Amino acid sequence: MSGHDGQITSPPAPTGTDGRFTSDLAKTIFTESNRHRADRIAFNTGTTVVFSSINADLIAETLRNTPALYYKPQQRVGMRWRDVSQYKLIGNPRNALETMSDGTLRNLTAQTLWRTAHQKPEQFSVALIKYLRHASRRFGRNLDPKQLKTDLTTLQSIHIDTLSEDLRYVCASLALYIEAADLGLSEAVSTETGEELLTSLKRTIIPSDDPSMVPESVASNIIFGKLYSYTNRVLAAEHFQRARNLDSGNFLARFYVDLGARTYFTESDVRGNEANARTADILKSIEPVSSRQPTNDTSIVISVDATFFRIYAPTFLYYAQQLPDIDHSIVLCASEEEAWELSEDGNKLLHALDAVNNGGVAPNVHYYRAPVPEFAIEPKTFYASARFYAATLLLQRYSSVTLLDADLTADIDPRPHIRKTKRHSIAAVKSGGYTALSPWRRYMAGNVVVSSGDKSHNALSDMQRYLSLGLGLTDNWMLDQNALAFTVERNLSSFYNLGGAPRPYTQKPFRETWEKNYRRSIPAV
Repeated sequence: MSGHDGQITSPPAPTGTDGRFTSDLAKTIFTESNRHRADRIAFNTGTTVVFSSINADLIAETLRNTPALYYKPQQRVGMRWRDVSQYKLIGNPRNALETMSDGTLRNLTAQTLWRTAHQKPEQFSVALIKYLRHASRRFGRNLDPKQLKTDLTTLQSIHIDTLSEDLRYVCASLALYIEAADLGLSEAVSTETGEELLTSLKRTIIPSDDPSMVPESVASNIIFGKLYSYTNRVLAAEHFQRARNLDSGNFLARFYVDLGARTYFTESDVRGNEANARTADILKSIEPVSSRQPTNDTSIVISVDATFFRIYAPTFLYYAQQLPDIDHSIVLCASEEEAWELSEDGNKLLHALDAVNNGGVAPNVHYYRAPVPEFAIEPKTFYASARFYAATLLLQRYSSVTLLDADLTADIDPRPHIRKTKRHSIAAVKSGGYTALSPWRRYMAGNVVVSSGDKSHNALSDMQRYLSLGLGLTDNWMLDQNALAFTVERNLSSFYNLGGAPRPYTQKPFRETWEKNYRRSIPAV
């Protein structure tokens, strides 16, 4: 990472722990150089080499005043200098990168970050992304302005002319949340009204379209859009659209936390002919894979491609055997031939389960096919969304359906939960705390209950049209939760919040091991 003029700039002046770090490092280099019987030390800045004699105070002074990234001791041999070791990194960039990647800057000094940014520029950018992702989750649960201010001060201590656009984006985001917290963000979130806070923010922050201020402009438009999203979808969409238009650094996709700004639409967008036509085509394409009739009045539903079927179907089918009074429906996003093959493999597994545990061959498993539409740019988003389209057909067969993410697993018997929630037109978990500031995290789409009736039909229609519009875009992974937020806004009187009840299905970190193991088992083509 270099300054805007292409030169590596001086490190931040050491203060507090920075000074102790420099002093300790100088002693380490001094001790090593003496061990090698060196006569001087070469410090490399990346563009120039600076030399110091073997003196701990002079070494410390060199570290303070020059942007040295590497060092090596040298011996005088006659009229020439001989290296006694290869260049070594100054400090421990690996430790700094790992700490940042965990979402914290604790115990990292400005000088340490500065050197890490210069020594490992690509890895530093990756660590910055991970830092903001983890930090966003952390202050989604508990916004701590004091810690954010400490982190911001540390990051801003890296001289401004060494700031990459990624670092500017992180600093701008932190600064905006700190400003908002000081002006009443807590009250805005708890009352779900951002107007008063917006008025206060506008006195000091004016989102700009200046191309030299892209990171700052994207960040400010994002927070303005989030606050407007509580009361005015049109104004919120305008700010998110402005952020998308300005986002030449691809911050929204790379940092991920605000990816939902890419698929935030207004009611007029969703009511367009394109969304209606796409929805009609998808609904017509969904069909049962077999003619087996329902055995119960409610069903749990997942939608998967072939890969997720082979990873998660064994658990799902085991649940079906153990819960004979609830149907289990799998929507296969596959060709006709592949869907038939997958369903047959699933049936074999049901027979194998019976052979192992004598629990019977579950008759309550049903397969449906939802082919991926041609306009879906990112098929994986359709895999996750297909259950919301299949619900229209399924509600002709059941009084209610529970639409789950395929990678959820049960901790407790889900039947009491399903009996309690199946009477609601539409139910989902509403997020609490600062997580709800982002409209695409305000309602969680991993566990959605829909019942039969006119109210649920209207809600499903809104959900499906929103999804259809967003499936034609790239970077649309937050689409289902954006669609759910839109649907709840338009059907608020029909919505029930599942957040207060114990939820039987949760997402376990161990699923990542399942996915890695399966993908590792696939022969390379």
